[in-house]
Order: sequence, then C-alpha cells, then structure tokens
Amino acid sequence: MLAGDRYAPGSYADSPVAKLLPIKIPGAGREAVDSSVIPFVTPAGKQSKMMELSPDLSADDNQQAWSLVRPLFHVPRLDGPKPGATVLATLSDRSDRPEPYPLIAWQRYGTGKSMYVGTDKLWRMRFKRGDEYHAAFWGQAAQFLTLSRLLGENKRVRLETDKKVFRTGERVLIQANVFDSEYHPAKAEAYSVVVESVPPKGEPREIVLRRVPVAEGLYQGYFTADQPGSFEVVSRLEEPRHVNKADFQVETISREKLDPAMQKELLQKLSELSGGKFVRMEELSSLGDSLPDQSRVLPMPPQEMEMWNNWAVLAAVLGLAGTEWFVRRRNDVA
Repeated sequence: MLAGDRYAPGSYADSPVAKLLPIKIPGAGREAVDSSVIPFVTPAGKQSKMMELSPDLSADDNQQAWSLVRPLFHVPRLDGPKPGATVLATLSDRSDRPEPYPLIAWQRYGTGKSMYVGTDKLWRMRFKRGDEYHAAFWGQAAQFLTLSRLLGENKRVRLETDKKVFRTGERVLIQANVFDSEYHPAKAEAYSVVVESVPPKGEPREIVLRRVPVAEGLYQGYFTADQPGSFEVVSRLEEPRHVNKADFQVETISREKLDPAMQKELLQKLSELSGGKFVRMEELSSLGDSLPDQSRVLPMPPQEMEMWNNWAVLAAVLGLAGTEWFVRRRNDVA
C-alpha cells in the first residue's frame, strides 16, 4: 500500500485490509513533517537488498540517496508498526517521537507478504539521477514481495531469521509462519523448532516460539549464538515437503568492529578519568581557549647573516647601479 494525500491508509482503518498491513492505523488523519526530515534507513533496511538503490553505493551514499526524498510535507497518522513487522525506513526526526515512524515496513500475512510505504514522494529520487534509484526500489520491492511464491516457497510452515549473518553472543530472531492442512493460521500458543549446526556438531537445541497475538499464525522466539559456525532452523513437527529450512551464519567479530560509531558516554568517562576534556568536532575551534596558558618568551641569540642573502640590500645595490647607468647614458658620460 502506497500512502496518499486523502484516503490511504486511514480510510481502511476498519476494513479487512487493515489486517494485512504491517502498521497500526488509528483512523483518518495526517501530521505535518518539517522540510528537513528525510527517510532514514534502519539497520534492518541496511540488511535488505530492497533498500539498496545501487550496488555501487556505500551505506553512507545509499542513505544520502534516500535523503533526496524531501520535503515530505505530510505523512499519515499511525500508531506504529505491528509486532512481527520489519521496519526498513523511519523518519529522521525519530528522536522527537515516542517511537520511530514506520515509513517503509513489511510483514508476512498468510502465505505471502504485505508492504506499506508511507509517502507518495519517492519520485523525488529522480532529481539529477533520472529513474535510476526510483526504478531500482520499486523493481526490488516487486521481486521481494513475489519472488518467494514464484520459487515455490509458499509452504504451510515458513521459517525465517531476521538476518543471515550474526556475531557470537548476538540474539537470533526466529520467526515461523504456521498454517494447518487447510491453510488456516495456526491457533496454538507455541510452536517448537530445532537449531542445529551444519555439519552436525553437538546436540541440537530446541527453541519454543510464542504466538504473536496480533498476527495470526506468526510465532517468534530467540536463539543466542554462543559459538561461530553455520546453523539451520528446522521443524520436526511437519513433513519436509511442508516446511523450509532457515540457515544462518555466526561469526566472531572483534570488538573494534562491532560499533564504529562515536561512543559519546564512553569518551566523556575516559576524559574525566584521564583529566582531559570531551570536545565534539564542531567545538574544535574553541579548543585553544580551554587549554591553560603555558607560553614562555625565549631570548633569541644574535645571528649573523650574509649581506647578499638579504633581498633588501640586493635590491638597493641593483637600484643604485641601475640609476648610475641611466644617468651616464642620458648625459653621454663614458
């Protein structure tokens, strides 16, 4: 669903369509958006190929491309994403809200997927780029929503993890979309899956997934990746032809690479312990004012200088010589 200026999604609040959407609709209404607000790609969005506007762009350049979508003027009033929904992009004013605004989100529904785009201003990505970014997003969105069914992945039980690569100690979100033999959403309170290493190593671990109340047939649970290796999530409650396997990788990543962003609180603590001061980049111009004045005046010893190394003397000599030559020539003096 693409949000519009008048009807979508507010006019669907009390209709069956609202159940399909990954966002909660309180009813009709819109809220103004400041002209500086832009779409902000979430960590889940960075993992999704759908949000990658060009394979040649770095993560920062990709975000810069998304920043072309402004001004947004207005967005529909929402009550946030539904549990189980994956938010791919929010508004950059997320710090001013109780929770980030789900601008682009998707969820599983039945044996398929539904997606919501909260603005009809994505055409602004054509600025100075033609249709490169705009067509890439919508083409990848169409593939994402339909390709799994075309590849025969519309099984009665669909297992997924929120990412394909995790670091040791990180929690792996496991989701199961479960339907009975007549393709009705499962009603049980829990659903069990097994996580096993590939190739088999050690005992498989059973994970109990709990039902998500507002998403029929959807179950969620977590597995802690405590050792590196390849793993897969399987179900032993179904025949293999009715369920897929979800594979993922666990890698050991150095602490230095875990979060390269600025750690403000840690830097402030280190500066306090070391007797220093925390200064942001925009405050560097005032750094000198905060340093104690420890300047000293040192006498310079006398230095000898060759006269011909002085340009003033050389210029004076050349000037006098030139003047003499000019006077002699004018008065015809030999």
